[in-house]
Amino acid sequence: NNNSDNTAVYGSEEQKKESAINKISDMGLKRLKGAKQLAENGMKESAIVTAKEIYRKYPETKNDSEYRIYFADLLYEKGLYEEAYDDFSSIKELPLEKEQQNIVDERLKEIGKKLLNK
Repeated sequence: NNNSDNTAVYGSEEQKKESAINKISDMGLKRLKGAKQLAENGMKESAIVTAKEIYRKYPETKNDSEYRIYFADLLYEKGLYEEAYDDFSSIKELPLEKEQQNIVDERLKEIGKKLLNK
């Protein structure tokens, strides 16, 4: 029963798994950047759909509060208040900087008022 693991040449199994996870999250972030560029070039609806798909395929990207706020703002701009409210509510649970926290709180107030007036 001679199992010799040569980690000097091939690396350990843990390193391989960790590397694969990093590649996945990097791909998700690259795709989010692309979705943001879509929005900046006037294709906001496509950017929203793309971002939703990226969040579904790469759940770890949901932890990036900057992108989450950006795409929730797009929902708000498009008048999709209920979806925007849901997104901002879930963003509020993430660890946020003070400025981001203020933005999220303000948006939730604004959207709440609009939803009450419907």
